[in-house]
Amino acid sequence: IVAYEPVWAIANGGAGTPCLPADADDVQGWIKQELLQYTGDTVPVLYGGSVDVKNVVSYLSRETIDGVLVGSASVKQSDWFALLRQAEENI
Repeated sequence: IVAYEPVWAIANGGAGTPCLPADADDVQGWIKQELLQYTGDTVPVLYGGSVDVKNVVSYLSRETIDGVLVGSASVKQSDWFALLRQAEENI
């Protein structure tokens, strides 16, 4: 598994700016093609970078995003469970 997390999207306590889901989808498609070329295998690619309850569905619904890498949104149990419920109810 590979994770794509743009440096500007790393929260550092909530200050990150998430990548647009369409842009993340494009980059992850490119990453998958590169990995396929070098390994001959399809490698799952996760998106990470300011993933939260408000945007998790927008990432998980994209074609080339296989999952999310959750950072600060997983620190508080209530936030983590809300994110999981949001993903489960909408994907």
